[in-house]
Amino acid sequence: MLVTGATGLLGKEICRYLSKKNWIVAASSQSFTKAFEMSEELKDEGIIYPLEMDLLSDQSLKEALDKLKSSDLKVTHLVNCARSTATLTVDSLGISDEANLLEEMKLAVFSPYRLINLLISRSFELQSIVNLSSQYGIVVPNPNLYSDGLNSSAISYGLSKAALNHLTRELAVRLANRKIRVNAVAFGGFQGRANTELEKKYSELAPSGRMLQLNEVGGPVEFLLDECSSSVNGHVLIADGGWTVV
Repeated sequence: MLVTGATGLLGKEICRYLSKKNWIVAASSQSFTKAFEMSEELKDEGIIYPLEMDLLSDQSLKEALDKLKSSDLKVTHLVNCARSTATLTVDSLGISDEANLLEEMKLAVFSPYRLINLLISRSFELQSIVNLSSQYGIVVPNPNLYSDGLNSSAISYGLSKAALNHLTRELAVRLANRKIRVNAVAFGGFQGRANTELEKKYSELAPSGRMLQLNEVGGPVEFLLDECSSSVNGHVLIADGGWTVV
């Protein structure tokens, strides 16, 4: 099992959840130090193998996969969780400049695509892939949620998640003959990322009356990874407390 972006807020919780469920997790990060520190922090909860991997570097990707091979670690399952806030800067209309938009698409869409292709070409026996998406890949942001309208909500984020959702469906069809399932989870907003004002507004607008909790990350991901969902392929599972239905 390989998790990218493993030291981020959601990535770490996914690693924690899956390792407690007896999955052996290769936790990748741009920083080996961060990955190692996390593996040490969670060592009593399961087996986590720290791995340095820069998803935007061909050399780093190949070295990381070589390391997995030499360590005899099988990657039968993959969770694409990596993201960066560095490309989410916007102008006064919430519009991303071309460079940031391209970098966001590169990390959120192209890098999972490239990683999957590399894993297949290097004979890793993939069985199930889960891409982490967002409610904003399905609906546009609600201006009433933000104190400045949509000025602080980067358009590049929703665009990249919508593209990731379609990539999920495309790969589900194209990899079906290899017995590889590809699905995604479109999560809503999580408590711990937002300031108090935004959290209050989100809770007022959401049917659930609250933001998602970190302990709600692992369940939907494991469901799609596991053989119990063997009939589910090309699906974007919405886990947003009902945000997208109102």
